[in-house]
Amino acid sequence: MKHAGSGEELLTQVRPEEATSAAPAPVPNLAAGQSRLSLAISLACALFLVAVAVDPVVRDYARSLDPTLVGALRLATEFGNSAWPLGIGLLLLACIALARRRIPDDPSGSLAQLRSTLMFMIASVAVSGILANLAKNVIGRARPSAMPDIGVLEFSPLALMPSWAAFPSGHATTATACAVALALSCPRYAWAWLSVGGIAALSRPFLAVHWMSDALAGMVLGTVITLAIRKAMLARGHRFGVEPGALAQSLAAALAEIGGLAGKGLGLGQSALRAFRRKAFPGRTED
Repeated sequence: MKHAGSGEELLTQVRPEEATSAAPAPVPNLAAGQSRLSLAISLACALFLVAVAVDPVVRDYARSLDPTLVGALRLATEFGNSAWPLGIGLLLLACIALARRRIPDDPSGSLAQLRSTLMFMIASVAVSGILANLAKNVIGRARPSAMPDIGVLEFSPLALMPSWAAFPSGHATTATACAVALALSCPRYAWAWLSVGGIAALSRPFLAVHWMSDALAGMVLGTVITLAIRKAMLARGHRFGVEPGALAQSLAAALAEIGGLAGKGLGLGQSALRAFRRKAFPGRTED
């Protein structure tokens, strides 16, 4: 017969407070739920470390690059020239508008998705590019090419001069914005777009026209703005996607519409010319 105070029961009984103290406290997930201020401070610290440790090394290395490699980098950096995505995007939007006159029905929704994709890409490049240009002219950081012995932390706020408009890199911002927008819209080619955009963005410090920290800041800015625009457009019912068949169809329909409009314009011009001749030369017969 076992008594209430036997040693066996004492070994098996555990007080609640002892159980609580024995269990290890869970480690908080510090990576989740960070405030925007915390993320901004972390990014600023990371860019400062890059500026101190990496920027001078990359600048010195860029000055020793082979001219052939520099030429290839100059070609790659053109992807970050906002005139290309904006110009091509607006041209394709015009083609879609003309195609819809020839193809009023879009049962698959492919033309609508293509239109939304182009609007997404144009908005991402335009908005991020404007913000980058405003920021770098306000901040006024000197470019590595401004002077031979310029320091990595030389600033002249509101200088409003190209040589004092380095941070963030505008080319890196727009190249990343365009690449991320196209990668999100065309997941099958995402790695290709991101690779092209990354090379274009990182070509800036190796051309010695920006610091590495300028390029990295531009890449962050372009990504953040693009994701914000995507979220806003999805909330308004936009869907993204590029189908080669739909693109070819819209281009063919646009060319046909342009041809028809050109024919109508030529006919109207000929009619106006005949009316002018009859009025200016009443007794003259048409040839």
